[in-house]
Amino acid sequence: MIISTNKIKMIGLSTIFIGLLAGLGNLLAWFEHPERMEIVNLILTKGSVPSSTAGFLDLYSSFPPTNNFNENIIVRLGVGSSMSSGGYFTPVGPLKYFAANDIYSQSILTFEELKQWATGSSYPWLAWAISAIGFFVTGIGIVIDIRQKNLNIVDSK
Repeated sequence: MIISTNKIKMIGLSTIFIGLLAGLGNLLAWFEHPERMEIVNLILTKGSVPSSTAGFLDLYSSFPPTNNFNENIIVRLGVGSSMSSGGYFTPVGPLKYFAANDIYSQSILTFEELKQWATGSSYPWLAWAISAIGFFVTGIGIVIDIRQKNLNIVDSK
């Protein structure tokens, strides 16, 4: 059974559309990490994040302490200093890991870097890959269609 070039082009265009939907999903945060956003919200509302919070180990593996700070004694991530207004904290300065006795690590990251890490998509490449496949399939359909039309012109002469 031979698939017509119109079907090939429709499959390609449909795949491109799915890729665009995946891109829209990235923009609308359909694929974001909710546990990472919880860490950002805890910094904004409480000024620190307990090490028992879901996603804390992911944060720790992405941003390990720069000095020889023992990971077994870390109890929270917090801001070096902050300003409080209406129940929300405005982080001022870098975020640090804290031990139970309030010994803290060197600066780990800024709040802006934390927000960027938290809003990153799980599949940033997905939309591009699906769209590229759709573009390739559509291109094949167009090339086959052009070749068939050229062969029909040659045969009719």
